[in-house]
Amino acid sequence: LLQLLGGDRSGFEVTPLLRQGLVSTWNEGGEEWIAVSRAAIERVLRESIPMERRRSLHLSLADGLENRPSGEWEQRFAVFHRALGTRTPAALAHLVELAESLAHAGRPMTALHLLDQMEMLADTPAVFLARRAIARAVALRTAGRLSESRDALAAAAPLLPEVAESEWMGRIEALELELTVAMGAQPSETLVERVGSRMEDGRPEVLLALGELAAVRGQLATADALLAAAVAAASGPTDRVATRARIGQAMVRMFGGETAEAERRLFGLVRELRGRD
Repeated sequence: LLQLLGGDRSGFEVTPLLRQGLVSTWNEGGEEWIAVSRAAIERVLRESIPMERRRSLHLSLADGLENRPSGEWEQRFAVFHRALGTRTPAALAHLVELAESLAHAGRPMTALHLLDQMEMLADTPAVFLARRAIARAVALRTAGRLSESRDALAAAAPLLPEVAESEWMGRIEALELELTVAMGAQPSETLVERVGSRMEDGRPEVLLALGELAAVRGQLATADALLAAAVAAASGPTDRVATRARIGQAMVRMFGGETAEAERRLFGLVRELRGRD
């Protein structure tokens, strides 16, 4: 990046900055990242550069990256710097979409880093702040930071009137359901019904919640199919969602009078869990 701006990186050493806690690094998707460690420090650094100068630097970086041999890294950061340089609705929307795609591709830390830059933009339209809040909740969920994801989702609620598309409410409720199940809690029947009626969602947490609700209502065949789908969609046969779904399948057998089959399934699951540990 220094080369693109015509700067000189000789003498640039990261180690002293790391030692003083001024920057942090992480590795994700085979890429090593470095960023200022605290938002307050980053804000001071940014505000020391006049706004027009910052925009000019971002646009210079975007132009330079777009003119380089096109690779994934260059494409992502061209989008990033173009958004921060122009701040047009189209560029900001592209930045949010980029962060969402990174989160879904298993790069939540990189997604969070990009989204945090939008927080620094004082004149960001409210609709993009709403979309940023939702995308941030998704990235935190992907990173396994469930409590923080729920907090981010709660923070998005006051901004929802700014998002006209009805699909966003469906996405928020689906994520709320997913987080509730992932944290070991029982979602409300109303939430499960709303998510189930709005979309065909193949996420294991959603399938599990729908299966458990069908079982409670005595719809045993439907429950068994949904729970089996949850097991198939889970990350492994003994992860938290799959284990809960398999216990649910055993209970469905018991409710249907197949006591021996229910016991066989439960004892088999116990053996697998012990073998895993």
